Order: sequence, then C-alpha cells, then structure tokens
Amino acid sequence: MRHAVQTAVLSFMVLSVTGCGTVVNGIYQDLAITSNPGGAQVSVDGISSGTTPVVIPVTRKHGHVVKVEHDGYQPIEASVVPQTSIWEWGNVIFAWLPGLAVDAWTGGMYELSYDRVNAVFPAQSDRTVNTSHRTSVK
Repeated sequence: MRHAVQTAVLSFMVLSVTGCGTVVNGIYQDLAITSNPGGAQVSVDGISSGTTPVVIPVTRKHGHVVKVEHDGYQPIEASVVPQTSIWEWGNVIFAWLPGLAVDAWTGGMYELSYDRVNAVFPAQSDRTVNTSHRTSVK
C-alpha cells in the first residue's frame, strides 16, 4: 500500500510539471532557411547564423526576425511569429491548468507561423543598370 501511494504521489508530481504542448512540441522548432541563389548570409534576431541553406533551432516562445543577405542584392527580411499550438486543447479539455501554465512558461504552447523561409533574390537580368557614354568632338 505504501508503495502504491508513493507511486501515485510521484506520478502526480511528474504530470503536474508537464503540459501537452511541451511534451509534444518541445521548446525549440527547426527553422529551415534557403535562398536562390544559394550561399547567402543569414542572421536571426541580429545574430549571424551561417549561410544558406541552413537549419536553425529557434525558441517557440518568441517571434524572430530572419535577415538574408547576398552580395549585390537588397537584403530580405521575414518575421516568424508564435501561434497557439493545437496541442493546447489537451490542456483545456482535461482542465489541466498546471500543464497550461508550464506550456506558457516554456513556450511549448506555440508553433511558429513558418518552419521555412526561402529568400528569392531577383535575377541579374531583372536589375536595372545605369550606364553613360561620353564622346568628345574637337
């Protein structure tokens, strides 16, 4: 009987510090960043994160700004924002307020609006080039 009570108490303690979103989603989400042409410099939230193609784990709890830069092109920026995960319904349906609180605290209750960013730079032929030609006559 004592063993059963200890098991029940331990189970309650473990379950009370988890939420559906945290268990299923985790607190990080991979963000795949590609570009055309490839080899562009990537920064996430102002921190250099490599060159395309690259996969970067980012927190689910906060929004992120992705900046992709390639020599000779204007930089491209994209915002990735958190949205409530469908797994939060598990906490709502089962009235699991501790789980909801844990998910909110860890960010597990969110999924990012995008899991991929593809920066497409305009083709060189689409760019306008200004030229001038001078002739002199004597």
